[in-house]
Amino acid sequence: MNKDVIYIEPEDDITDILAKMTAAKEKVVALVPPKKSSVLRSSVNMKLIARTAKSSEKVPVIVSSEPALTKIAAVVRIPMAKNLQSRPEIPEMENPLDKANKEQVIDEDLSKEEEHPEKPAKKPEKTEKKPEDGKKHSEKPAEHSKKDPKKKVPDIKKARKFIIAGVIAGVALIGFLVWALVFAPAAKITLKIKTTGTSFSETVNFTTADAEAKPSEGLFLLEEQKLDKDSEVEFKATGSEDRGNKASGTLSVTYTTKSLNATSITIPAGTVFTHNGLNYSTNSALTLTVNEESCTAAMLKSSGCQASSTIAITASANGDKYNISGKSSEWSTKVSGLTASNSESISGGTSRIVTVVTQADVDNAKKNLTSMTESEGKTALKDQVKEGYVAIEASFANTTSDAVATPKVGEEVADGVTPKLKQTTSFRMFSVDRTQVENYIAEKINLASDQKIYSYGEPYFERFLPNGNSYTAKLKTTVYTGPKITEEEILEKSKGQKTGEVKTQLKSINGVSDVSIETSYFWVNNIPDDPNKVTIEMTVDGEGTKDNPEGEE
Repeated sequence: MNKDVIYIEPEDDITDILAKMTAAKEKVVALVPPKKSSVLRSSVNMKLIARTAKSSEKVPVIVSSEPALTKIAAVVRIPMAKNLQSRPEIPEMENPLDKANKEQVIDEDLSKEEEHPEKPAKKPEKTEKKPEDGKKHSEKPAEHSKKDPKKKVPDIKKARKFIIAGVIAGVALIGFLVWALVFAPAAKITLKIKTTGTSFSETVNFTTADAEAKPSEGLFLLEEQKLDKDSEVEFKATGSEDRGNKASGTLSVTYTTKSLNATSITIPAGTVFTHNGLNYSTNSALTLTVNEESCTAAMLKSSGCQASSTIAITASANGDKYNISGKSSEWSTKVSGLTASNSESISGGTSRIVTVVTQADVDNAKKNLTSMTESEGKTALKDQVKEGYVAIEASFANTTSDAVATPKVGEEVADGVTPKLKQTTSFRMFSVDRTQVENYIAEKINLASDQKIYSYGEPYFERFLPNGNSYTAKLKTTVYTGPKITEEEILEKSKGQKTGEVKTQLKSINGVSDVSIETSYFWVNNIPDDPNKVTIEMTVDGEGTKDNPEGEE
């Protein structure tokens, strides 16, 4: 008859053997254990093999000649063969040996005649007087009882100690058995679930108005994070100006013409007159007109006709050097036909040299400004995001204001004041409630009735853009789904069952990649009936946990 041969490895456990036997193609399955195999020396494991073989319509044969395996195989009625070529047979259970008849031990002393105590020797009869009635006094020999030297009186004190010790030991044993069988048993069942990742991509909208938000329809409320970071640097002002007073006075101006076609001239305000290299300007405009009636041809031909007047002037800069004492005619101007002189002193000019901020000072200070970078600003904003919210990194924006100097350019720097240059960088980013996002994803994904979501991955948003009074973006993530298994179902399948049977049952569930069971003590082989003593843990095998998401980039 054809058969499948399974060589049991030393590291194989009962679940591995049952799985290999169930997967065998032939009806007859030969199990070849290694020498001194421990996995088949358990009657529980052998019963599992027999039960699994019956349910999968297989005939197991243990290929071994070990007496220990033979005894167990005889109990569970599993055939055995000495080798792969010999005929398998179910071992016969050995009848217990008849006890040998007890031999009567005869003591050598018993063969001898039992010695009786000797009668005491008669004492010589004393001559006694007979009483008058003629009766004699009869004497009875004294009887002496001898104690058996082999019989010993038990020591009551010693017996009492043994009795007390036995009672204590019995109570302790009972207490230990109660603890070991009732309180100590506990188990932890760990299932590894294999999940499948599915890419998710949907266009969603956002609003900043709480009343307008509709998360179930993909319109989420935005939570704004803001951060203003100032950058400031001190600098040295290098500008210098005379902030004293300007000299002022009055000039007498004369217009001379030799043509009747140019009898009038206008002096605009701000016209510059120069005296010894120092400039002065007129405070207002002035028009000089020659009187044609008093102007004769002879006058025009010789010195020309003239028109005179006075005009107020102010020095172009501060300083006492612009003061002119007394009269002077050493004035010049670029206006043709004009001459000027002062009949009174030009006075009022004073000097006060101060330090001022220049544009060059500001430009140099800008080079030393150290503002927060974009990456630093983004990290700082993400730290502000509330727990349970998703940061929309695509909404990140930053603006930098113009640098402002204090004092400003051209302003005087007072004594003891250090000029400063300040610049502000503003960062902004939005976030949304993660729970609302996950609920929206769950509504959009069509799941089979026996499937559930184990992880939503790490949702993120792309192309965050304004859309009128709201915003729009692309929501993306990878959703991991797997079999719908509850802790209550696992507990119902497990409580009161053998650990090996529980492993086999749970591993047969579609989507369960591995099952491990840890018991509280080595003698605990069953899952407790008390649910409070059973811990169930389900982990995702490989991908699909929030600690190890595989989001689409």
